[in-house]
Amino acid sequence: MRTLERREKLARNGFLQRLRDKGHEVEVDKVIARDNTYRLDGAVCLMIRTSRLYAPREVYFFGLTRHIFENFAHIPNSVIAFVLADTGEALLIPAAWMWEHRRKLSSDDKAFKVEMNKALRLKTYRPSGALDLSAFRERFELLDARRDFLPVKPEPKRILDKHSQMQGMLLEIGNVRGLQTYCPNKSPRFNGTPLGDLATIKELPAFPGLNNNIIRQIDVIWLEKLFPVHAFEIELTTGIWSGMVRLAELRRLNTLFHVVTADDENAFKRRIAGDIFAEIVTRCHHANVEQISRLYAAQMQLTDLERELSF
Repeated sequence: MRTLERREKLARNGFLQRLRDKGHEVEVDKVIARDNTYRLDGAVCLMIRTSRLYAPREVYFFGLTRHIFENFAHIPNSVIAFVLADTGEALLIPAAWMWEHRRKLSSDDKAFKVEMNKALRLKTYRPSGALDLSAFRERFELLDARRDFLPVKPEPKRILDKHSQMQGMLLEIGNVRGLQTYCPNKSPRFNGTPLGDLATIKELPAFPGLNNNIIRQIDVIWLEKLFPVHAFEIELTTGIWSGMVRLAELRRLNTLFHVVTADDENAFKRRIAGDIFAEIVTRCHHANVEQISRLYAAQMQLTDLERELSF
């Protein structure tokens, strides 16, 4: 192994040991199986980037691929740790905050080349000047899953309404098929009825050995005898990793995964290309909004006809 790679590996391993010494349970994220990504205490998603000081210019260089950066920032409780390999110190920054400031990070829109000086001031490529990142030095409290992280900008109302509409359709389809149905958000309405009233199960049973807090956040689940047979994530904006991470929590069970997007099949495949979700990608079925709407209309028409004919 080259000297630079060995130093950065030692810095990363040293940082991980510091986390363990502070009482955190650290494990390699089995879903996002690349880019030095870890799960802390089963809740916080941590990406680690390491760099040593480049002496001629006295700066640290870090790289972030846009596709990975954008999707990672949409995962709840996601933090990027920039570890300074020569000192062992780290900057712990919520990924959502970094994404909000992405236009200041780099002149390259596809691969963000983050450059900061010894004073931890981030070089920017916009007239607003440098970002002072020193406030994020050694901010280990950001790894506490109980904290409220700075959120990504809220979705527009039209997106939220469409999301609730898709949930309502999937709940009703599952109901008429004789399955038990669940969704986490109870208040939004579909055809005038709260989603919580459409779902036949108000609280999911606990599944031993799994992170039930994550499973309870899945958009819609169809169950049979309280076993999850179909799980749906509705992802109508660019970031789909958060939904994939939630589905992946059920990977040990024989559950079919479905991702509903506003795109066609080819666009969906491009968004999940690579080996990041290799463990579950072959189990994921895609549908777009139009297809779900057509399925709902056909299912309701069939149900009405069967009721009319007493079948």
